Amino acid sequence: RGTRHGDEVAAGLSAGAFAQLEDLSLYDSDLSAAGLRAVVNSASAAALTDLHLAGNRLGDDGVRHLVEAPELTRLVHLNLLGCGLTSESARLLAGWPGLRTVRWLQLFSHGDGNALAREDADRIRRSPHAVALTDLGIRV
Repeated sequence: RGTRHGDEVAAGLSAGAFAQLEDLSLYDSDLSAAGLRAVVNSASAAALTDLHLAGNRLGDDGVRHLVEAPELTRLVHLNLLGCGLTSESARLLAGWPGLRTVRWLQLFSHGDGNALAREDADRIRRSPHAVALTDLGIRV
């Protein structure tokens, strides 16, 4: 948390370290969208169940990397608080088949750096992929 070495951690993961990693928390670590791409395409991606990325300016590009990662299929908890998300991120998440395993998704909007609206939350809730989602943390 707050180490400011997010991209360095991502580089280590993409080099094959921690292939069985299930829980990764990189709160406020200066992880970039490119760094997230390295994480979600690493050998660790297939084992990840908990991914906490709050406070990193990932934006829509980061979410795009996340939803395009072919091995990221076991996520249960996903925290994207304060990541610079917009309605495009909500659209991407709603259309993501990987959402099928996610039970807990944190996207708080009001004042945290995410620009999400009520219709974005509704889009995610109505997604045919949101079959396991029991906790959607988004307030507008």
